[in-house]
Amino acid sequence: MKEVGFIEAGFWRFLFGVGALVMLGFKKLPSSQLIIKNVKGIFLIAGFKS
Repeated sequence: MKEVGFIEAGFWRFLFGVGALVMLGFKKLPSSQLIIKNVKGIFLIAGFKS
């Protein structure tokens, strides 16, 4: 039996988590046109949050 490293385990956990959230909230996501229109503001807010 092969052991899984913590980086790989974190990657798979993140991937499945994002996939589940996208599937559950797909209908509530804003349209792509709205996202493209506000991309500068989205990146600005993301920069201040991190």
